Amino acid sequence: MMQVADGNLGQLSQLLQSIAAGDLTARMEGQFNGVFARMRDDANTTVAQLTQIVGQIQASASSITLAAGEIASGNSDLSRRTEQQAANLEETAASMEELTSTVRQNAEHARQANQLAIGAHGVASQGGEVVGQVVTTMSAIEASSKKIAEIISVIDGIAFQTNILALNAAVEAARAGEQGRGFAVVVTFKYQSHQRSAAAAKEIKGLIEDSVGKVADGSALVRQAGTTMGAELGHRTGEPGGGADGRDHAAECGAGGRGQCGGTLDGRAGQPAGRGGFGVPHGCGDGSGGGPPCIGSGGCDGHPGAPARCAFTPH
Repeated sequence: MMQVADGNLGQLSQLLQSIAAGDLTARMEGQFNGVFARMRDDANTTVAQLTQIVGQIQASASSITLAAGEIASGNSDLSRRTEQQAANLEETAASMEELTSTVRQNAEHARQANQLAIGAHGVASQGGEVVGQVVTTMSAIEASSKKIAEIISVIDGIAFQTNILALNAAVEAARAGEQGRGFAVVVTFKYQSHQRSAAAAKEIKGLIEDSVGKVADGSALVRQAGTTMGAELGHRTGEPGGGADGRDHAAECGAGGRGQCGGTLDGRAGQPAGRGGFGVPHGCGDGSGGGPPCIGSGGCDGHPGAPARCAFTPH
């Protein structure tokens, strides 16, 4: 009886030694009776369960290793993309700086245009004053021309009356006969002179009337030009710097906003891989990647929810 018990316990001891050595293929075989038969069945069942658990652990470890590799690859790709995005941001910041410089130049040009507009307004105002003076001068010339025409009309009337008097004197000289012959010669000469004077006065009157008409037309045109120019000056150059000042202010605001935007881009480009630089552990143990892979959802050793040691260690 003791020999049978020793043999049964010896097989159990050999099975436990095989398990301790990491060999899960060993089993208890042979005929056992009573409690030893139950012990054999329980031991074999335990080894089978351990084999199944270890297989599941190995499968989980392989899956976790594969997932960790994929995460590490994704991390590297994310870091590369982040660096590329940082480079793009730096290029964008440089472009924004160039754009800001261009906008500032436009603002300077707008200020210069404002000064030119103010100068043009002054010149236009002086031109308006000159046109007003021309209108006044043309009005005076028109009045003088009318007076000259009136004087020519008076001269024409005097010449006509003188002509009548000369005719009357010639008639009286003819009646006087021989005594009035010398007087008749003088009267004839005076009559011819008055005829020439009347013709010249008539011609001058025609020229003066034509000049008066042209001066009147010129005065009307100058007056109309002065009215139009005054209205245009009041409408377009009443506030010469308003539009240019508005564009100048808008350009300066645009330059300031673009400069602030460029500074923000530079600040973001200064940290290219801040979110993509985290590490992914490839193994458990001391965190260096050389230990066995973790099992379960808790993580590696030292983290909450993780088993104390994942590997199967023989004792």
